[in-house]
Amino acid sequence: SQILGLPQSHVTVEIERLGGGFGGKITQNFLVSGLCALAAYVVGRTVKLRLDIHTTMKMLGKRSPYYAEYQVGSDNNGTLAGVVIDMYGDVGWAYTGTESPLGTREWFDNAYYCPNWLFTPIAVKTNKAVHTACRSPGSTPFMFIIESIMDHLAKSLGLDPLAVRQLNLYTTGQKIPNGMILNYCNIRQVVASLATDIGLDQRKAAVNSFNQANRWKKRGIAVMPNRFAIGWSGAQYNTHVIIHHGDGSVAIAHGGIDMGQGINTKVIQVCAFELGIPITKIWVKTSSSTINANSMTSGGSITSELCCLGVIEACKTLNQRMAPVKATMSNPTWEQLVTECYDQMIDLTAAYVTHENDPYPAHYSCYSATCVEAELDVLTGQYQLRQMDMLYDCGDSTNPELDIGQAEGGFVMGAGYFLQEDIQYDPQTGQVINASTWDYKPPLPKDLPMNFNFKFLRNAPNPSGVLGSKAVGEPPLAMAAVSLFAVKHAVEAARAEIGQDYFFPLNAPATVEQVQSLCLNNITDYTFGK
Repeated sequence: SQILGLPQSHVTVEIERLGGGFGGKITQNFLVSGLCALAAYVVGRTVKLRLDIHTTMKMLGKRSPYYAEYQVGSDNNGTLAGVVIDMYGDVGWAYTGTESPLGTREWFDNAYYCPNWLFTPIAVKTNKAVHTACRSPGSTPFMFIIESIMDHLAKSLGLDPLAVRQLNLYTTGQKIPNGMILNYCNIRQVVASLATDIGLDQRKAAVNSFNQANRWKKRGIAVMPNRFAIGWSGAQYNTHVIIHHGDGSVAIAHGGIDMGQGINTKVIQVCAFELGIPITKIWVKTSSSTINANSMTSGGSITSELCCLGVIEACKTLNQRMAPVKATMSNPTWEQLVTECYDQMIDLTAAYVTHENDPYPAHYSCYSATCVEAELDVLTGQYQLRQMDMLYDCGDSTNPELDIGQAEGGFVMGAGYFLQEDIQYDPQTGQVINASTWDYKPPLPKDLPMNFNFKFLRNAPNPSGVLGSKAVGEPPLAMAAVSLFAVKHAVEAARAEIGQDYFFPLNAPATVEQVQSLCLNNITDYTFGK
């Protein structure tokens, strides 16, 4: 509407589904959709514009790169006393707010209590394309930074990295940096349960034995806890539930976009549950800027649950309207009830717009923990993730099969970010110079952990969630940082064997070249049979 100079009500946008989104299409689509709209307006015909992958990667922004400087104070046991962090974020040639260092402020503590925090976000302007949000924006890089800080602290004190983390984990009743009190916090129990379930002590002992027996192969194991804040405030999704009087079938038009997360399946399930009808009676319609006007972006891991909330509230309205009619009938079928309601001129359409307004950015928190074991070839820098174990607090999952898929996909996407996907820019022009999979490497099947184990925490309903559930779209991606730390611990084992056992940073992505150089190999050590 801005490009054509038309009122917004004159433009209708319809989207049935997306082939993936992950935040990159929030604003970056304007370049394509705007040109299409202008061309269609000028020629008076339908216009389709499709970019090839090379053009897309060069033209559109990426996740913002981040750099952090920090100071940490603690006692000799590793209990945090104060943390000072200066966070620099490359936003590209303009600041849009969709991805910036300011967006990391709700996650810089991850799962750790500290009485004193000083966090300074600093946006940096460069000659790159404007960077954009992508699945778990802000949270992913900053959780990696605080985990790097905890690793650094443990190394400086000569303590076990997990022991230092466990010592500082939040407990119920403590305040997070924005002042919110954690009225429910089970992160300590989650970490302890994961350690017991996977036999962590025995796994650590096996890793140490392997490292003692092998010079040029080393293993590392790491555990990462996670508290992921889920915010509902300001999220408006316009949802309609429509009962058709002819056959009792139901149509849902919700304000979210299905991009593979299964939102359509979940709203159908919830509608069937609330109305007491089979899911075969329900259909989800194409999302439209007319019937679903004023709905916000699909993202933040909240769209599925808030659209489900909209369906629940709309169904409650319908049930209340139909209840007096049903009371006059003797055990009617659903179709009979709908017909009678229509004949009595009962409105069979209901709408609800979510309008949550929490005092703090987090409506609730997801708690989880992940362990990864990696094996490293010290000579080449190549590594393999041997095993991944995640214990995730999903509350009462609305659809465990969908949610497990989200958790698996999120972790793999994060593993690519932390281990492989090294974006390279021309220092003079800011243009991406590896805009293809020839030298930009997303994870493939052989990059997956050899053993890939996910488990949802049982008997942990979320009283603040929809039907007791919790979000699952983004937290597993952020936890993929533990893969890098497992590789790093393997590098530490190699360095310890040559007397170089001191702290070093391992920046993401942990490419083979970077890992190999950090092993500090010396050609004089390359002797046969010794």
